[in-house]
Amino acid sequence: MLNKQDIINIMTEQQLSGGDYWITAGAGLVMHGIKTETRDIDIGCTTRLAELLISSGAKYRVLETGERKIVINDLIEVFENWLVDDIMEIDGLCVASIQSIRKQKVELDRQKDWDDIKLIDEYIEKKYMFRIAILQNAVGLPLPTYQSAGAAGMDICAAINGDLIIPPRERVLVPTGLVIALPPDCEAQIRPRSGLALKHGITVLNAPGTIDADYRGEVSVLLINHGKESYTVKRGDRIAQMVVHKFERVEWIEVEGISRDETLRGAGGYGSTKN
Repeated sequence: MLNKQDIINIMTEQQLSGGDYWITAGAGLVMHGIKTETRDIDIGCTTRLAELLISSGAKYRVLETGERKIVINDLIEVFENWLVDDIMEIDGLCVASIQSIRKQKVELDRQKDWDDIKLIDEYIEKKYMFRIAILQNAVGLPLPTYQSAGAAGMDICAAINGDLIIPPRERVLVPTGLVIALPPDCEAQIRPRSGLALKHGITVLNAPGTIDADYRGEVSVLLINHGKESYTVKRGDRIAQMVVHKFERVEWIEVEGISRDETLRGAGGYGSTKN
């Protein structure tokens, strides 16, 4: 049986060109950390790589689909144009995405494939759930909490010992004692509480503050006092709201220019609506 390091060692020796192959099936699940070992290494490849392997003397046979299955050795089998939607790099190797492997398993439709699908689904559910850890300074304080059934934001509390005074026009970083782990396509925004802003002029200076999915430090809130009097923050006070959002990452396409005539507004900027 092969573990992840075995796969890395074996594939590194092959020196296959990146982008022309992708580790998939059981070996792909090992690379993703979903399984611990596999019997062999199944690889998908481009037609270009298939031709190179065959021209170098590798044995192959044509499948019912018309694609070719190439045997490099007793441990590695290569399948021409095997299903893949997305490829990622793990430890220097090209690996089919988890969703690509799951889709492949569904199409194969064997009992062992459905066993793997169950492992994949359990892994995804565990990995993508919202996790929170409570630091020592927040022990005894409530978790971020929605105050009504339709609330978008969860109130978060000050995890301080004693009182914290914010003089007028001054700012202070207030700890919450919370460490969160979000799914990769989510962010948490820290927003002001309307009551504090209205009654005392207390707001979040960098509103909305952004907590990225890969941040693993303590969540802190940057408060500023726009009021005329000092404001005292006490332990457990609800100081801000946390709103969790999904987002899309974009990839820019550079062009020669963008015509102002594409829209009715054109280049109209500040004051262009005359209202």
